Amino acid sequence: MRRRKERSQVALGKKDRAFLEQLYVQYHRLMFSTVYKVCPDQDLAEETVSDTLITLAEKLPLLRALPEKQRSAYLIVSVRNAARNRLAARNRIWNREVFTRELPQDFPAAYGDPEEETLLQERLALTEKMIGILPMQEREALRLKYREALSEGEISVRLDVSESTVRSYIAKARKHLKNMIEQEHKEGNLQ
Repeated sequence: MRRRKERSQVALGKKDRAFLEQLYVQYHRLMFSTVYKVCPDQDLAEETVSDTLITLAEKLPLLRALPEKQRSAYLIVSVRNAARNRLAARNRIWNREVFTRELPQDFPAAYGDPEEETLLQERLALTEKMIGILPMQEREALRLKYREALSEGEISVRLDVSESTVRSYIAKARKHLKNMIEQEHKEGNLQ
């Protein structure tokens, strides 16, 4: 499999390579800023831009045929979707690690520095308290998504709402939590 990928990358002719380089130079700043808006992580943004261009190497005939405005729109949509997919994958991995593991009863003693562990326990308790403040629909959608690891389709069936409503509940819950956390930081309750 690895050899096939290497061959397909080597199979690009000089004109194709030059065209890809031109796309990179011409659209890098626009693509980077698009990704950075989705995920403000510079390394992830750079990686996503590069990976998107490599992926689009298969679509060079289409990109060449598109007028300038359509080409830039195509690149923006491609890189934004790639960023969202990468961020979603990273969040799924993080959520699996954080929300699906059970903490041991002797949690502070089990992991080292008692001061750090106490701080972590306080943050977890505060987060749970914040989640408890959320409106019922948002709280339930969040619980089903992250605690039970259900898909949006499965959540929509359980809550008897559309998938777009589920996405809306989760987005609102995240926004509310973010605002509450920022408020706690401003008040000095979180470090």
